[in-house]
Amino acid sequence: MSVGSNQIWLTCLDPQMLVDKYVEYAHGNRLGDRRIVLDSILLPDILAAGNMRVVPPSLLLDRSLATIRSECRIAKDLDQPVLILIFGHGDQYTGGVSIGGQKTSDTPRLTIASMKQAIGKGVDVAILMTSCYSGCWIVNPQLNVSAMTAAGPEKMSESWAQSQSSSRATGSIYAFAVLQALIKMEEPTMTQEHGSTTCVDMDDLISSSTYGELSRVICRTLLDDVDTMGEDHDIKFSTQNDWWETEWRQRSGIPLGPYKERWEMLRNVPVDTADPCTNRCPRAQDNETSPSQASAKFSYGLRGSSSVRGLRGVVQSMAENYMLSFPGRDSFAPNVYHYTFRNMVLGKVVVDDDQLVELFDILHYRLSGMRLASEYASVLSLPLPDCFAHDTDAWIQDISLAGRQHDPAGQAAREKRNHYKAIHSLVYDARIFDAALRDQGWGYSKPCDYLSVGLAKSGMTMEEAELAIKKLQACKWIFISHKFLTSLRPNRSKLLGK
Repeated sequence: MSVGSNQIWLTCLDPQMLVDKYVEYAHGNRLGDRRIVLDSILLPDILAAGNMRVVPPSLLLDRSLATIRSECRIAKDLDQPVLILIFGHGDQYTGGVSIGGQKTSDTPRLTIASMKQAIGKGVDVAILMTSCYSGCWIVNPQLNVSAMTAAGPEKMSESWAQSQSSSRATGSIYAFAVLQALIKMEEPTMTQEHGSTTCVDMDDLISSSTYGELSRVICRTLLDDVDTMGEDHDIKFSTQNDWWETEWRQRSGIPLGPYKERWEMLRNVPVDTADPCTNRCPRAQDNETSPSQASAKFSYGLRGSSSVRGLRGVVQSMAENYMLSFPGRDSFAPNVYHYTFRNMVLGKVVVDDDQLVELFDILHYRLSGMRLASEYASVLSLPLPDCFAHDTDAWIQDISLAGRQHDPAGQAAREKRNHYKAIHSLVYDARIFDAALRDQGWGYSKPCDYLSVGLAKSGMTMEEAELAIKKLQACKWIFISHKFLTSLRPNRSKLLGK
């Protein structure tokens, strides 16, 4: 958070430990501009600033709220804005953010109500969030702040795709877009580097002094310069007291740059060895491969696991079925488990019994959700295969990319996508799929997405789709898969032999 030039960073992970374990952290597109933001060279300067607080996981939320209260009181007395940056996993439906904790089931949640109480009244506050479903914070009328969120209230946030060289994701796509937008606003001229010309929208630069224009430049940067799937992020903005015409630095609390200079001072990482067809940068030369082909690679090489006794064999079988069901991109924040699932199936990792229990709950929740979605689709006779056999993510990507074309086919794709989004809101708001419990990991969106695709492809009008969803609400309780999801899970202790 920032009060003018005063900054305080709170974390439960010691950066020295992270450097010792992982050596370095990169941020940016693995097939584009990617730079090292944390390593043994940068760490001394980071620590020398004296503004980082490493807090035990169990205390991080309480310490964060106490710091927010204190800084907001100071800012009110000095008539200065406060910028609060929030990084953590978000909960479906509520938008609560996980802060601290050792695992999903015991992680404390930062809620809209607790944030409102900590901020108090009479202070200009801006919040930037990268969590899934963070748009919930904007649509909630109780919180009167200027907010910038990485995802809509129904959307998961996404990181850059996993680097093949490090096997780790390389930061938030949204955070990268915000950085590039700030760099763009610093540069009122065209620049030419490495034989290519970067065109800067002069209209953006001339009128970007207000918070409203900052929001617009971030949107255009995400869509035009950063991610071909930018529209799917459904990023959101709000402004305190509806002051969109306020000078953007005052309203957002974002300090002055120079951002371009600082970014280019960081060590550049060579382009990754990943398939160029997976590059989602709109300016990439090779974007011709169908997303369906790229999505199919998720399950490549996952066949042929061996069976063992007890829970270990059950979880391995569940993980294999899950990874073969087109579960969605690894880069979606709730899909952090995919790395473990994949390595379990391939025999590259052996997890202990406690983690097996956790993975069992996570897999059971996700598989049950897909079974329930298939039951729903069957009841409504939707033109879809079983949820486990449908690449929902590829369908959404294909229609989004088709919508970028400036021709009749593109217009038709945009209309189809808008119809899908409207139906998705109906399905999401109906809550016919249960949110994950604390021991079931992070929320999983494929069941909701799959049913929304089926309703959109069926040719139903919005009125017909609404009636169909009400039918599902009325008979939800009869589905066996839903009963398993909520209460009839197998006895894990018996499977463990305890």
